[in-house]
Parts: sequence; C-alpha cells; structure tokens
Amino acid sequence: MKKNFKRCSWCLDDPILIDYHDNEWGKKIIDDNKLFERMTLEVFQAGLSWKIILLKREALRRAFSQFDIDKVSKYNEKKIEKLLQDKNIIRNKRKIMATVYNAKSIKQIQKEFGSFYNFIQNLDISNNTVKELKKYFKFMGNETVKCFLIGCGRVEPEHDKHCFLYNKR
Repeated sequence: MKKNFKRCSWCLDDPILIDYHDNEWGKKIIDDNKLFERMTLEVFQAGLSWKIILLKREALRRAFSQFDIDKVSKYNEKKIEKLLQDKNIIRNKRKIMATVYNAKSIKQIQKEFGSFYNFIQNLDISNNTVKELKKYFKFMGNETVKCFLIGCGRVEPEHDKHCFLYNKR
C-alpha cells in the first residue's frame, strides 16, 4: 500500500479496498481464467458491496475450482446444490447457475475467437457492449458489464481527479 497518496473516495481508509484500488482495479487481465474470475466476482457483487466480494473471494475461488473454466463448465445439479449449502460463499442460486452457464459460454467463445481475452478485446465498447455480452452470458446487466470491463482493464477506470492514479494507465 502506498502511504500518503490520495485515492478515489470509494477506498475510504479501508486497507482491503486500498489494496484492490492500487493493485487490481483497471489493470489489464489477459488470462481467460482470471477474466472468468473477474466476471464471476462482478456477477456476485450485484446488489452487494465490493468489500463483501473481496472478503469472500478466497471462498469463491475454492468453491469454483480456482475459476478454472473447464472444471466449472462441468458442474452439475449435485455440485450446485453443494454450493448452495456452503456458508462461506454468497449462496444465491441464480448467481451460481449463471457462473456455470457463463463458463460453458466462455468455452464456446474460446472455440470461436481463440480465447476469451480475444473476444473481450474485439468488443466494440462504444456500441452495444451490453447487448453483445448478454448474447453469451447470464446476469450481465448494464452496471455489471461496465464494472467488468473496467475491472479487467478493457475500459479506463474513472479515478477521482485527486487520485494518484488519475489519468495513469
């Protein structure tokens, strides 16, 4: 953590949010499994605070096989029911099912585009991005798509003007 730096107001003085802000938010992700993780975290964040997601991230990694796309795409009803009993994660059936569906969709995208990263890089972010992503993925509304694209570095994050990362990429 960089001491004595001004940051975006949403970090407050919270070490978890500061670490995320300084080291992850808006940094380019090129690995497909890491992109899948980012997307899944954004899906689970819907309606919750980002801090809750960061606190639950390790449990979500364990629950979703370290976000291994191949493994998660093979999850069945029995595995989903087991996840719904896991008190360490966010037990929202729609979000869990969306994660499995999204893993299957990424596998199709990998066949068509070579990688999930290639697909994300080829998105026309100025035109119908949400509509394009909704063709492939579940639980990807306007805000979730926006946060995903910022979080994975595809779209420039909007740092506060006083933030030490303002206009730095």
